[in-house]
Amino acid sequence: MIKKSVSIVIILTLNLFLFCGCWNYAEIDQQANVSGLAVDVGRNGKKYHVTVEIISMEGGDGKEGVQTSLVEADGDTILESVRRMISITSKKLYFGHCKVIVFSKAVAEEGIIPVVDTVIRDHEMRLTMDIVVSKSQTALEILKQKTIMNPIASYEIDEMLTSNESSLSESYKCEVYQMINILESDGISPVTPALDVITTIDDGDTFKLSGIAVFNKDKLIGFLNEEDAKIFLFIKDEIKSGTISVQADKEANHFISTEIYKNKTKVKPEKVNGELVININTESVVVPEEFKHENITREGFISIYNAQLEQKIKNLIQKVQSEFGVDVFGFGDTMHQKNNGLWQEYKDNWVKTFPTVKVNVKSKVDIRGSGTTYKTIKIGES
Repeated sequence: MIKKSVSIVIILTLNLFLFCGCWNYAEIDQQANVSGLAVDVGRNGKKYHVTVEIISMEGGDGKEGVQTSLVEADGDTILESVRRMISITSKKLYFGHCKVIVFSKAVAEEGIIPVVDTVIRDHEMRLTMDIVVSKSQTALEILKQKTIMNPIASYEIDEMLTSNESSLSESYKCEVYQMINILESDGISPVTPALDVITTIDDGDTFKLSGIAVFNKDKLIGFLNEEDAKIFLFIKDEIKSGTISVQADKEANHFISTEIYKNKTKVKPEKVNGELVININTESVVVPEEFKHENITREGFISIYNAQLEQKIKNLIQKVQSEFGVDVFGFGDTMHQKNNGLWQEYKDNWVKTFPTVKVNVKSKVDIRGSGTTYKTIKIGES
């Protein structure tokens, strides 16, 4: 009898765990689903002006039925701003589907840590949200624009960043958890993607990826353009695809456009004759796609490609050293990981060492595909 009673108690106890409801359960019609938020400088004496993009499915099923609306509020904190929006939406905002945080230049220049700190403390917000910086006057301007492929602006931004990563390589995807990791690391400064507003062929406005934003710790200090962003990805060993053009003949202004098939970059810091040197070696496989030069050989193309990629890498590093003075490439972090003894020697003075550190670059390219046919089309006599 005692054994039977004990068994019943155990079964009932297990049922408490197996059949309990979610502690934060809410009906879908009782909450407003946020897809993205924009953070600008506050108005009326407040620190932040926050805009959220809210999704509704009132128009039916599928993308055709998706509608979005923008809601704004001011506050001295992100949480205060968001809570004030309830007076407009009449519903609590739900951030479980939020994919993007857009910062204005002004807010990013002041520092993004207060906003990022809010994200990591909120149980609904995901650490995989994209962080982007608006080159336009405000972050709100980005979410206001007409979209091309996805009716939800925030989701279109996320899709742009994913496509760029796999096909274009002219910007850089940075999620909240990555920003936190970099901010807490030594010998590396953060970068995020940048967005700007453009006018389309039908005279409408939309947004586009526009290079990368450069930070000193958590404060924005400038931007790099799309071409610089591509070379940045080469250095970081994070380029997956895209195109790169080399100038085959400066006098005739002939260019060879190549598709990047794959690339591997190795960075090795070392001390040579008492001087710190950063060695960068790239091994690329490319497919020539546009070839308009009759007199160049395979070996000639390889030589030109290697020389020009090496120079582009050197130029970008020198540009970052002179204009920004922060190690966005993570040379210090690489030194920390690969040669901690050497890093300890430079760690305390890395801010002053990085702008003058010597860099050696070596490129090695291989050619694949039908683009290796160097005979160009010749127009016959009519």
